[in-house]
Amino acid sequence: MTYFLLLLTLYVWPFGQLLSFSVPQLSFTLYFLDLVVFLVFLSLVFSRKRKEIFLGSITKPLLIFLSVAAISLVFNLKQGISVGLPLSFFYLLRLIIYPSLFFAARHVGINKLKNPLLISLGIFSLLSLLQYLIFPDMRYLKNLGFDDHYFRLIGSFYDPNFTGAVFAGIALYFIAKNKLLFSIPFVGLLALTFSRASYLVFAVGLIYLLITNKKTKLLLLLILLGIIIYLTPKPFGEGVNLLRTFSIFSRFDSWSR
Repeated sequence: MTYFLLLLTLYVWPFGQLLSFSVPQLSFTLYFLDLVVFLVFLSLVFSRKRKEIFLGSITKPLLIFLSVAAISLVFNLKQGISVGLPLSFFYLLRLIIYPSLFFAARHVGINKLKNPLLISLGIFSLLSLLQYLIFPDMRYLKNLGFDDHYFRLIGSFYDPNFTGAVFAGIALYFIAKNKLLFSIPFVGLLALTFSRASYLVFAVGLIYLLITNKKTKLLLLLILLGIIIYLTPKPFGEGVNLLRTFSIFSRFDSWSR
C-alpha cells in the first residue's frame, strides 16, 4: 500500500496547482497531493513495522522541530484566531505529514522509485515547457492571488523560483553523475524561469562541483546558461528584467508585516 501511495505521490506532484481546490469556509487552498501524502503518513503510522520505519538519526531532531512548531502555535492561538487558526493548523499538519515521504521512500527502497521519479520529473518538465510555449502570458493569475508573470517559465506550480530550483537541482544531479548532456535541457529550462534565486543556487552548486571535481569545463554550463538567457525573447516587463528591484522590496514589505 505504501509503495502504491508513493507512486501516486510522484505522479500527482508534477501537476501542482492544476490539482488544487479552494476551501471557501476555511480560506485556504488544498492540494490533491496533500491528501495523498496524508494517506502515506497514515499507512506508516498504522503499519506493523512503524517503529522500524521511523527509527533513524533524523527522527529525534524532527520531533524536536515539530514540537517547537506546535508549541509556537499554541502560544500564538490568540493571534492565530484573528488571522485564521484553521490555516495555521493546516500548515502545521503539512509540516507533520510531509517528512513521512522520506521514511516511506527509505522503507520501500530508493531503487524501486528511480524510474517513477524520472517519469515524474519528465512530466513536470513537459508541463513547464508547454506552459512557456503556449501560455507565456500568465498575468491573469494575479486575479487569483498569484504573482503576475509574463514570458517566464513558471510551471504547474505558478512559481518561477520553485520551478527554477527544481531544474537547478536536476541539472546539478546529472552534472555530479558526469552526465553533462542530460543536464543541458534542464539548464535551458532553468534559464527560461528568469529566477535569480534559482540561478544563484545553480551557480553555487556548480562552483562547488567544479572545486571538488577539478573540472574547469563545468564553467561552460554557466556560459551556456548566460547565452540562453541572453537569446531568450524579453518583451517589455519587469519579470524578465534581471536588474529588477521591485520583487526584492515587495518581499521586505511582506516580511515587515
